[in-house]
Amino acid sequence: MGKVKEQAVAYSTRKKVAVSEKLPPPKQAVLQFVHRLKDDVGYEDIMEGVYVLEQIYNAEKQLDEGKFYTHEEVKKRLSQWLK
Repeated sequence: MGKVKEQAVAYSTRKKVAVSEKLPPPKQAVLQFVHRLKDDVGYEDIMEGVYVLEQIYNAEKQLDEGKFYTHEEVKKRLSQWLK
């Protein structure tokens, strides 16, 4: 897998966030998330939020380990499939 030459950027509905803005350690990230929730939130919403945090953490770890494809690599692989 190749390296991205330009800075990778993640998009959210709130703002554009550079990947270099890492999440805090998992326990801190979950605590920060829970403290921002309304008092009447249900278990399902909490679990979904924690799941999303886990997926973001795993994605950041993969980026740090170089386990990703560049845009050009993805286009090349897809072009082989779509023939």
